[in-house]
Amino acid sequence: MTKEQYFGLKNELKELASNIRIAKYGFRGAQKDLSIFQSKNGSINDYFDGRINSTKWESIRPEHEALSKKQCNLMGNFYKMKRDYRHKHIVYCFARGKTMNQIEPKVREKNEPSSAELKRLMKMYEVEEPVAVSA
Repeated sequence: MTKEQYFGLKNELKELASNIRIAKYGFRGAQKDLSIFQSKNGSINDYFDGRINSTKWESIRPEHEALSKKQCNLMGNFYKMKRDYRHKHIVYCFARGKTMNQIEPKVREKNEPSSAELKRLMKMYEVEEPVAVSA
């Protein structure tokens, strides 16, 4: 990894962290907006009793769908940014000589980082995974 790549990756991580903080507040704001809307108008389940109570539902449906779509889009972007940050941070730590066990000592089952994404980033930044030295 060249010096330019190293500092470029470091700056990408800083920018991603900042964007994640901003996205978190946008996502939470969208959740709050939908929650307020539902407290005023009732949740979608309130309009179903085996069939749709269409007159009331049709009057609020467009706003409900817009708020739900906004929340889903923000949530998807938020989690994508968090995933990207995690993988780039691991590669950045590899470049600094840290082993995977030092970076993430405890990883829950089914929450491991994507090995394909790590390999792609390691190839892109020309980084090798450090080997743990046993004492």
